[in-house]
Amino acid sequence: MHQGWKPRNWEEVCKRNAGRRKLHMQHREERAKRIVYLLKTLPVSADSPESSYRKLPGIAKRFSVSTATASRDLALYRRIRF
Repeated sequence: MHQGWKPRNWEEVCKRNAGRRKLHMQHREERAKRIVYLLKTLPVSADSPESSYRKLPGIAKRFSVSTATASRDLALYRRIRF
């Protein structure tokens, strides 16, 4: 059974926290780039959500992310657009 992470000192706690913040910042930047790409390339239309979700596999492959991530990005794109 896994024991979990147990810090030895305060410095170790701070380093771990800084690493997590840096990683999350990188993820936010990558997501922002994906959203900007979608806003620039996808046409504005009043199609039903089902028609735009057919594009998920292509979007996921383009950015090398899972279809779940692409789905969340497309949902945010739709909220921004409409």
